[in-house]
Amino acid sequence: MIESGPIIVGNAKAFRYHSPWANHVLIIDASSFPSASGFKEFAAFYADQYGEIWCLDQTSASCLSGEGCGQRMVAVAEHVAATSAALPIFAIGVTAGGAAACRAVLRCPSLRGAVLIGPVHGDDAETSCQVKRNGTTPPPTLRIIGGNDRRPVHAMPGALTDAELYVHHEQLVGLMNSAPSLSAVIYEWCSRQMNNHLDPRWWR
Repeated sequence: MIESGPIIVGNAKAFRYHSPWANHVLIIDASSFPSASGFKEFAAFYADQYGEIWCLDQTSASCLSGEGCGQRMVAVAEHVAATSAALPIFAIGVTAGGAAACRAVLRCPSLRGAVLIGPVHGDDAETSCQVKRNGTTPPPTLRIIGGNDRRPVHAMPGALTDAELYVHHEQLVGLMNSAPSLSAVIYEWCSRQMNNHLDPRWWR
């Protein structure tokens, strides 16, 4: 696994974790990850085992305002799409970053789907993941929540009615602090999207 950066893309600053055998790319805002060291462990593990990761610099891309971070995600996604030999690209948002991932996946055709980890801040942005993009069906979306959130899915703010749901059996922080476990959940879903070419959401 190779770490490089910071890489400047427009107004965005990102760090890249990559290996020669990557078959897809994750663009992540990790500003709400439980810890910076925990994220670096996850990024290094995922890049070594599964796919390439581009992480928005936490100091320059706060996603408390999803709009600005969403624009940065789009800029990085378009840059990666132009330089990564057409690898599938997914947006990943952690709690507050989920709003940015929703906005980015709707605006950028290069993004194949979104993974939202934890409660998403900004109900309008979360719901917007289900808005049609360019007249097509909504982009594929995975929601990862902790088992301690006992609310019914339909009662969650801005519930994503068409999103796939993964419920961790314990508190979400436990999953996020386990690089192998979190990586396996994300990769399994991304892998199914990459192999599901009959899904109309993949048509361009």
